[in-house]
Amino acid sequence: MQITIAGGDLTTTWIPFQYFLNTRAVKSLAYRPGILQDVIAGTEIEFVIQARNDLNENRISGNDQYEVQICKADNPQEKIASVLEDRGDGSYLCKYKVEEEGEYSIKINFCDDKQNWVPIRGSPYTASFKSTGKASDNNLTGGAMAKQIQKDIERLTSTLGNAKKNTMTKGKDLEDIKEVLNIKESVEHVFRETD
Repeated sequence: MQITIAGGDLTTTWIPFQYFLNTRAVKSLAYRPGILQDVIAGTEIEFVIQARNDLNENRISGNDQYEVQICKADNPQEKIASVLEDRGDGSYLCKYKVEEEGEYSIKINFCDDKQNWVPIRGSPYTASFKSTGKASDNNLTGGAMAKQIQKDIERLTSTLGNAKKNTMTKGKDLEDIKEVLNIKESVEHVFRETD
């Protein structure tokens, strides 16, 4: 970036200038054990909200507004206290603790540029807590994350295998409209499931 004053010449020196497109709720996401299944009650747990824009770029500065609402899934009136920390780098750390086992609903909303509270991608999340297990299961490197990663790998492998099988045209009668529609539906399914 260079500047000019009162229509004069541009400055001879310049500085780099970066900008970030507005954060979008539909692109922002949450991750870590605090939104997973089979984590341990009675121990503090956390998750991270990552602010992202329309280009799926992670925000590199803070000051976005998020609200987190945690409650028992079968009793929305029973609210769970949480602490949300702006880490100044586009990520927001949320910590909370539940005392009883069961399912909990976690709603994460973002205040957009029109001052509307909009749910982020995937919200509301459902976390399930059990009373037995190791407290370390609630850590980023604990058992809950390992199980989730394994499930995700299996789901992705299956999805990709099915997509490949269903979109292959070799050996299919492309004159048959049903075959062509099945291929089209498989391609559209991949686009819908991309995120």
